[in-house]
Amino acid sequence: MTYPLEQMIGISHANTQLVRKLADIGYSNWEEHVRMGGRFTSAFADQSKGLTPGTIPTLKSETVSGLFDDFVQKRTAAFADTKAAWDEWRSCCAEVMSKPTGVERSG
Repeated sequence: MTYPLEQMIGISHANTQLVRKLADIGYSNWEEHVRMGGRFTSAFADQSKGLTPGTIPTLKSETVSGLFDDFVQKRTAAFADTKAAWDEWRSCCAEVMSKPTGVERSG
């Protein structure tokens, strides 16, 4: 049995591109979340200054609200990027699979 080599190569290329894009999305989001964690920690530490023992600082401030809003925006953008990468992969696979292979099947 022979296999359509061009289709296998095309699918492999599509898979490689998908993995690269997902890795880029994941890495950039990881970097941004580390930065956001540092800003959140700084805001929390600033609110904790001057507290008496036994009291808990509140996390209700414009800085913390802004950080949560940034987090939601970054997450939404990451989901959109992931969906775009997935859609591109699907269309590439559909294109590859729709091309004739030139292989005759014997039954």
